[in-house]
Amino acid sequence: MLLSDEQMEYVEAMIQRSGLKNDQLRVDLIDHIACEIEEHVQEGEDFDRAVGKIFKAYSPRHIRRIEHEVEILTTEIMQKRTKIIGIIGLFMTTTGATLKLFHLAGAYMTMVVGVAILGIGFFGSNTLDMIRNLDSVKGKIVQVIGALGALMTLSGGMFKLLHLPGALVLLMTGPFLLLLYFSFSTFLRTKSVEE
Repeated sequence: MLLSDEQMEYVEAMIQRSGLKNDQLRVDLIDHIACEIEEHVQEGEDFDRAVGKIFKAYSPRHIRRIEHEVEILTTEIMQKRTKIIGIIGLFMTTTGATLKLFHLAGAYMTMVVGVAILGIGFFGSNTLDMIRNLDSVKGKIVQVIGALGALMTLSGGMFKLLHLPGALVLLMTGPFLLLLYFSFSTFLRTKSVEE
């Protein structure tokens, strides 16, 4: 037996009272708890009694603890992924730079792939992770400025080593964006401490 729309709204309201902030977890918990309630109802219990049993196990405190554990696990997984991408990108970039210094074949491609992995994979995924965890729009903009600055500086160094046009523009713009990033992030941190 499927729950009615009113019953689903009731389950959703009960979960909402726990103070969950993670929207995806809220949707998953609504689905999971609704399925458990449906099982109890199919076994012959009435809806109110099934809800009472289930929400005795899923108290607001328990739901917040689940959210906290999911947050820790997600953060650990994202940090491992970002570290692995960073190590691979750094290895390829330094290998490409070394090949270029000794005028060996494969320098160009190795460096381009390494910088792409570092720029898009490492800085991009790190920035996305940071943006997800920030509430303020200003903080998100500052993170994007920092990622662009790092990517432009890295790309400028690669352009310079490979004698490509645009190296000077990238090497001047990238560090300027990084300077803005460090200035604004320090300002925002100081402001949040004062509040």
